[in-house]
Amino acid sequence: MKSSIGIAASVSYLAVPREPSSSETRLIVCRADGEPQVTDFSPANHLGENVELFAAAALGREKFPIDAAGILQTVAALDAVFRSVDADGAWQVV
Repeated sequence: MKSSIGIAASVSYLAVPREPSSSETRLIVCRADGEPQVTDFSPANHLGENVELFAAAALGREKFPIDAAGILQTVAALDAVFRSVDADGAWQVV
């Protein structure tokens, strides 16, 4: 069974935080057949951590923790976010 993800988004400002984020710490997943599942995370500088991991992988020190398929899925989801913004928040299929 092939699964699909849809994204609806509205963005007014995008910046790379230098400090741990306190506004991007909640994940809400709502499957078609269930109630929303909320997971809260501790604040973290996830973008900075990702850059550090990428640099270590580029220098051959460590393997990057996301495989090629995961990176493509992430890019597809981000593309859907931008398309949703351009479409005034309309649902976009990934």
